Amino acid sequence: MDVIFESILKDEAPIYEPKMNAYLEETVAKYLHPSDDYISLTEIARRFDAENPSYLIQSWLRSRNTVEFLAAWERNNNPKFNEAAFQKLVVDARTPQFTLTPKKWIDLTNAVGITSKQGKGGGTVAHPFIACDFEMWNDADFRYEVLKCYTTDKHIE
Repeated sequence: MDVIFESILKDEAPIYEPKMNAYLEETVAKYLHPSDDYISLTEIARRFDAENPSYLIQSWLRSRNTVEFLAAWERNNNPKFNEAAFQKLVVDARTPQFTLTPKKWIDLTNAVGITSKQGKGGGTVAHPFIACDFEMWNDADFRYEVLKCYTTDKHIE
């Protein structure tokens, strides 16, 4: 997958309009060649709901698919991940009253892929892979373009 996005960065795959190329290039740098710097989910959410970004993050966390993705990331990157607590959350996620906040996820599962601080200067940040999933959940056009790029240029690998 890295080869695909490297070709976009080198301008060898001009398959999108200039505005979308710039957006994908920024995404490549931020998500697909991540540093150890976590990305603000709060800032991403503000682009879609300026008044209540935390509600958008909680809505994303209500999805069983999101919780499964977060668990997959934690299993691969966090030896202290609490699998038993995760399994209970999966059962709870099937109920209509299920609500999950970043803090609850972190506290119950010993998660390290997301961190959250309350108060002034606070917010929720996540590993670039997790932040990319959140951004794709919020922006269908972005999701489509990333998948289109991946499937169109898959032969490069």
